[in-house]
Amino acid sequence: MQSISLNDSINVVEGKILARPSKVIKTPYVCDLQLINSNQEQEEQEEQQVLAHTPSLGCNGMVDKEAKVISVKRNSGKCDYGVICSKQEEKGKTYLVGVDPSLAEKFAGEILISDKLTGFKAKQHTLKTQQTYDDCRFDYCGLTTDNKPFICEIKNVSIAVYENESPKVLSKMDFSDRDYDSKIAVFPTGYKKSKAVTHSERALKHTNTLRKIMETRENVICMILFIVQRDDITHFEVSNGDPVYKEALKKANESGVIVRAISVKWVENNANANANTNDNDNYNITPICGNIVKVEL
Repeated sequence: MQSISLNDSINVVEGKILARPSKVIKTPYVCDLQLINSNQEQEEQEEQQVLAHTPSLGCNGMVDKEAKVISVKRNSGKCDYGVICSKQEEKGKTYLVGVDPSLAEKFAGEILISDKLTGFKAKQHTLKTQQTYDDCRFDYCGLTTDNKPFICEIKNVSIAVYENESPKVLSKMDFSDRDYDSKIAVFPTGYKKSKAVTHSERALKHTNTLRKIMETRENVICMILFIVQRDDITHFEVSNGDPVYKEALKKANESGVIVRAISVKWVENNANANANTNDNDNYNITPICGNIVKVEL
């Protein structure tokens, strides 16, 4: 996959998911994707069906059958493309949502050495990735500009809802009078076997380990940074559907673990209102670091 950095335009293609899992490679991490180019006849479009990697699975329906997505060309592997964004149309608005968790980690590395996080800035030359502490591997560690050691875990956030409720409750609620950009970014989400377990054992382990580090070691900064790959939100909350993780994050924060969130806005650069001139060959998007997002624990 091509290198993707904040504020840099990248050449991408728009497509529609025909099936996930793919009918060719039957794994939920691969979809059959039809590339969209309105300059072509329908027969030619049907011939442009490719395999695409879907790293966040269905992502709450945003990367499932019939979904419009944005993908980048891959240089290796069985998939020709990798899905990085879902194109959402809601209440007369069209916007992109980032759905590739690996990009959240990439963007976080750039954010950590910037001035975006008030009171925190990492020295670029000290930044290390995927380091292990207490049998738990973390995304980043290094030194701050005032020479304090830090450990930082990154969590990708792609899901947002109008109210922090279960899908069953949300399906019965009416949000027709709400602005499209008044949602709550939530983490974690997805399937779980029972109410007594968390959506993400990995996230729970990271959070509990950072809490223990804060309680047993001095002069170490521990941080959990949520990268929200959308800008139609007002703030971030832990999903009420995961009381186990919610309590763990609250305890970690009370122990001194810093919990921060920041948004990344995906901007279409060459989107053209005239569909007849929408050419994938001239289509690109730019990820832009947005605002610090209020965290409500």
